[in-house]
Amino acid sequence: MDEQLEAVCEALDALAGAVIKVWGEDRTYTEAFGWSGAAINRHDLASIASNLANDIRATQAELVPEDLEVFLGDLPRRIALLQNQTVPQMPSGNAGQAIAAYMTTLQFVRALLLPKIGWAVTPDEKSLPTKLLRRVRVANSQLEEATALLIPETN
Repeated sequence: MDEQLEAVCEALDALAGAVIKVWGEDRTYTEAFGWSGAAINRHDLASIASNLANDIRATQAELVPEDLEVFLGDLPRRIALLQNQTVPQMPSGNAGQAIAAYMTTLQFVRALLLPKIGWAVTPDEKSLPTKLLRRVRVANSQLEEATALLIPETN
């Protein structure tokens, strides 16, 4: 995997660990802080960062698009800012704002990064609606036929 991507994954793993450690309770933030807290707990929040790291690793990207290099180089610093300044606010009356900042940052990273470094994860065939599954199979068959015409098999 690309070194910059691995550094991002390590920063995300550290962020997930910090979210777990910052608060010892497993109640939801709504239960602890009222309506302005999210109805999720610290483990749910940590999984958002760790799942993003796992999804980045799953792409097994070796090359990073040139237009992402500067962003990727700065991303571990940004994640560290989130870890050091935002995460400590989560177990407090500032939980609503802290969680919103955390979620917005990680969603932005996911939306920007994953489509550019690898294929999107496809759902299991069994989870697709029947009509869509038929269309996928027809498209796959047509692609295989076109590929066979362009690249003849050599035996």
